[in-house]
Amino acid sequence: MNKITVFFLFLFFVLLPNLIIASQILFDNFKKIHVIAGDIGNKAIGMKSTLTKIDCNGNLIYIGTSDDRGFIETYLKCEYGDQLKADPEDPHYFHAFVNCTKDSIQRIELSRKRIINNLESNAEYYDKVGDYAKSTLIYSELHKRYKAIDAADASYMEKKVYSSWGKYFDTDESMVYDPYQEKYVMSPSLKNSTKQFQMRNNINVTGKLDYPTLSEAANAPIGTFMFEKHKIK
Repeated sequence: MNKITVFFLFLFFVLLPNLIIASQILFDNFKKIHVIAGDIGNKAIGMKSTLTKIDCNGNLIYIGTSDDRGFIETYLKCEYGDQLKADPEDPHYFHAFVNCTKDSIQRIELSRKRIINNLESNAEYYDKVGDYAKSTLIYSELHKRYKAIDAADASYMEKKVYSSWGKYFDTDESMVYDPYQEKYVMSPSLKNSTKQFQMRNNINVTGKLDYPTLSEAANAPIGTFMFEKHKIK
């Protein structure tokens, strides 16, 4: 075996593992992001948006702009605490945040401003007229949507969920502060009332305020409250 052959064999066996590792890193960090508009039936309608990564220290890293179908492909490394933000070109939609994950495909769902306004109006209306099952269902939907928009508003809506649900059961204490989670959570007595309600209605007994529980109590799907404001007739 001549020196040239030995040299190339040396390069092959030394560099190949590094090339494999490098290609694996690139593959692991390759991400397809899809920004879609919620509230349009069951279809995932893409929304052209500007994408930004916010790292755990609050630094903004520009990713790019998605195409008209809401897609963008990029090499993006995500660490714990990083978030992705989508700013839609359509002014009728809110921006949205999601946690930046290791998944190769990540979806960001936007909420229409009109839908949020209708939900807020209807939650206040049903709270005012004393239909607390419906107001709880709507506040729960608002809490879910605001988690992708604004943390402070999401926290406020979560408290409204517990408060309204507590009124539904006429519970003295609807929530308690959990120092470990550093937020208010459902009180033990309200959680017990929730479990009893789930048992009576053949719903999976978890004590959680999930959609099957709240829609059963409200006797209506959430879509009933999204597209128009309800008023006293």
